[in-house]
Amino acid sequence: MKNNKKTMSVLAALLTFAVTSAFAAGQNAFDKVPAPQMAQTAAQMVTKAAASQKEQVAVSVVKAALTKNPAMASLVIAAVCKVAPEVAPAVSAAAATVAQEYAEAIAAAAAKAAPAYANLIAESVSTAVPSAAASVRSRVRTEKSYATAASGGAVIVINPGVIAGIEFTPPVPPTPPAVGPEPGFDPHRYQNVNP
Repeated sequence: MKNNKKTMSVLAALLTFAVTSAFAAGQNAFDKVPAPQMAQTAAQMVTKAAASQKEQVAVSVVKAALTKNPAMASLVIAAVCKVAPEVAPAVSAAAATVAQEYAEAIAAAAAKAAPAYANLIAESVSTAVPSAAASVRSRVRTEKSYATAASGGAVIVINPGVIAGIEFTPPVPPTPPAVGPEPGFDPHRYQNVNP
């Protein structure tokens, strides 16, 4: 039992060191990267990470990028979630804690890049930034519906006909009378404006 506790504490210390060093490496990597290339650099770093450490590396890379330039939040999140959609909930929550003013945009970008994880993304960002929970959920729901429609998902179309025993016919606006030009004198055109 004592060996298990020692082993667990050593593993926890190593994991903490790995995450801390990955964050430091991420910060150093973004020192010389111009803002337009931050998203691409973050995605490359996450792609190169080992599968077992992908989430920790992604979170630390996103935190480092947003610490340098929070305005790039939605682009960095979209790029990272596109290459590793399984880390989208954790990455979006971490990004929302760093750049709280961009929480809604972060959630929308993550949901658009990883639509299969949209509900988890909304939940994690809402938990990270409770003040933006309602707007985050609404925006993610909208992005999810756009993604479903764009990918050929279920789109409901209601045609005229009988629906559960109720006759439904969409209202048709009345057709305006045809008004065409009449040849000849136009009294309105030649009226004296000042009588």
